[in-house]
Amino acid sequence: MVGTAAALRLATFNIKRGMRPDGEVDLPLLVDACRSLDADVLALQEVIVGDVDTVAILSEALAMTAVFVQAVVARAGGQYGNALLVRGAVGEVEELFFPDDTEPRSAMVATAVVGDADLSIATGHLGLRGQAAGELPVVLAALARRLAPLVVLGDLNLTFPEAAPILEASGFTVVDAGPTFPVRKPNRQLDHVGVVGLTVVGSEVVPLAVSDHRALVVTADRV
Repeated sequence: MVGTAAALRLATFNIKRGMRPDGEVDLPLLVDACRSLDADVLALQEVIVGDVDTVAILSEALAMTAVFVQAVVARAGGQYGNALLVRGAVGEVEELFFPDDTEPRSAMVATAVVGDADLSIATGHLGLRGQAAGELPVVLAALARRLAPLVVLGDLNLTFPEAAPILEASGFTVVDAGPTFPVRKPNRQLDHVGVVGLTVVGSEVVPLAVSDHRALVVTADRV
């Protein structure tokens, strides 16, 4: 079902390149996993675009519009970064880079039309070892220059007690959904969804057959 302003499914999933627990990348299994989320807005982290274009495969299979921002050159060649897929159209995209992190990181801010909802969306994969606490405000500042409703989602590499004060200080409602990492016995929420101008009506943490993270799906209504 195509999302409308009355009922949007917002999902974030660190796919770990589409890797199964045995270490093998399985793109058909990744497609099935992402399709099962039934998301109107789907943010993906640790995505590979190279000889095999994971973003193009998912975009075609899910019938979603996709954009990609590179973080680093993948060790095996190609690009490694973040993708945003929507059931609708994507407008102006701003790419954000954090090259001085322990590992270079990236994020993006985009406008999108999903059903009859105009959204401004930010997503990314932020730094380890505390760097994310300085990077998240930069992402939120870029998003704040867009029109509401606003959505921020991604693997922020911050726990809920770390992420919530930063998001709330910028006016976001942030979803305390429960642990998302590691997938088998999750003990902390590193993956987050925050909204302005939308009302959260439900959330679910979803274990899937690929990745070391669980996916987070949030249902939101227009205020």
